[in-house]
Amino acid sequence: MEKLVEVSQHELRFPVVLNQPQVETLSLRCLSSEVPVVFKLKTNNLERYRVRPNSGVIQPGATEEITIAMQKMPEYPPDLETKKDKLQLLAAPFPAEVASAFGADPAQFFDNPSPANGALIVGQKLRVNLYIPEGGLNESTEKTSVQVAPSEPVQPDAALLQSVASPKPLTSSQPSVSRAASSTAAKPGPTKIDMESLPTNEETLQKLNAEIQEQKKTIQVHQTRIEVMRKASIAPLREALGGIPFGANSLPHETLDGIPLVHSALLVVLSIVAIGLFLPQSSF
Repeated sequence: MEKLVEVSQHELRFPVVLNQPQVETLSLRCLSSEVPVVFKLKTNNLERYRVRPNSGVIQPGATEEITIAMQKMPEYPPDLETKKDKLQLLAAPFPAEVASAFGADPAQFFDNPSPANGALIVGQKLRVNLYIPEGGLNESTEKTSVQVAPSEPVQPDAALLQSVASPKPLTSSQPSVSRAASSTAAKPGPTKIDMESLPTNEETLQKLNAEIQEQKKTIQVHQTRIEVMRKASIAPLREALGGIPFGANSLPHETLDGIPLVHSALLVVLSIVAIGLFLPQSSF
């Protein structure tokens, strides 16, 4: 049967972008120059597509604009590649004597048509193609995804490295800081990193690490010398006290029969006192 309606496109392409509806326009032009044409545009997926208007009458030589809207999708459909969605355009001549039988709803012409009317109906199938646009995955998720900047290596503070590489020499005359004072001391604030003054190559960092190790060895030598000086200064005092243990690190000084000198002296004093108590007092 000869076509009654000219369709602007036989394939509708809908880009699938998550959570965004898509709209396509279809133009129908009546090819008859004398008789109006009644049409109806049907879809096999009513939940996904909305057609407005989905039926109507096109006057001879006139054009009707049809809007097909695809509903927004929260996720990509499993039938994206199967291309199962289709549209079917039904058209038939609609002269005045036929139109009077259907009144204000010409779409009833296609509902249970009589054999005579059914023989006049001409059908056309329109393909529907769903596709993901280039970069569509990124575009559809850019509002909900969190972009994480690549981490950059943190360079050490040059001022901090200099202070470690050149420590102040330790001396025995420096006063010690008590635990109470150190615990209540104010904590230093965060160190600002001067990016311009940081080492720029691996060789410079290796030199700094070598200097730090050398200074650590120097600190250990100073600590050993201080310990030797401390023991040397305590030795004369220990001898002057006659071997009485002095200091936490000194060993007990033993005398006769392994009895410490201090204990022996205490025993002598107690013996003299006991003798004085038990001897009878002499009268003058």
